[in-house]
Amino acid sequence: MARLLPDRDGRAPLTAPRPPGAGPATAERAWHGTGPFAGVLDGTAAGPWPVRLGAARLVQADASSCGPAVLGALALAGDPVLARHVRDGGPDAWRALQVVLRRRAGRAWPGALGTPPWGAARAARFGAGPDATRYRSVLLDDATARGQRVLAAAGARARAGTPVPLYVGGDLATGVATAVPRHVVLLVAVAGPAVADPAVAGPAVAGPAGPPDGGDVWHVYEPSSGAVHRLPADAALPGRGVPGRAARAARRPALGGWTRFCWALLPGRAAAAPRGPER
Repeated sequence: MARLLPDRDGRAPLTAPRPPGAGPATAERAWHGTGPFAGVLDGTAAGPWPVRLGAARLVQADASSCGPAVLGALALAGDPVLARHVRDGGPDAWRALQVVLRRRAGRAWPGALGTPPWGAARAARFGAGPDATRYRSVLLDDATARGQRVLAAAGARARAGTPVPLYVGGDLATGVATAVPRHVVLLVAVAGPAVADPAVAGPAVAGPAGPPDGGDVWHVYEPSSGAVHRLPADAALPGRGVPGRAARAARRPALGGWTRFCWALLPGRAAAAPRGPER
């Protein structure tokens, strides 16, 4: 089995054996072929759904590895060759992938403090080769109109097939130490009727089958549980009419026990952070 190591120049985050002529991966090949989320988004059960690649259960390696685990799941979802490599290599290959991505994203950053959003954005890739989607980090306050627009843009990109890493935490009501990024999850897909969104180029794309009532649902990979959770969009996006206590209760399982969104890694320039004053 080939080792997953950064190239000598430090620029390429991953290496994996590729057959001759293998071109860039596509979202369709990855999601419906060998990717880690193939099959888990089509069910109607409440979940959560454990995420596996062969013998590897996609759980974060340790308490401070939520960032590398999310970056790894993102890479696996966009690259079926890498996904097959981890599937065949089992738990050791999954742990090795997290080590590589921790190094890539955490340069000059204490590992005990997790993965900084700007470092995660530098390491994040969806797809393979020069056509892979890259990301940029966007600070947000989900209690503001601007923060809600950022989250709506994240949901639109996930609906169109590009997963979005999101940093979560608490707020000042639970102490200063919680009012900072404390955990990372991956918004894998959005289910429900397709809608047009100016943040996404081209026609709107419908996600997986939505709930019976027709409301949107976020499918969120949470790395400490190694599972995809369903989160109603009305509870995920503040200001949608769901009472605060109920919304927080709905978010906790999908956000690893946390309740607030505080940073997003948005895909490329096409999903640049919405502009406008905080209010």
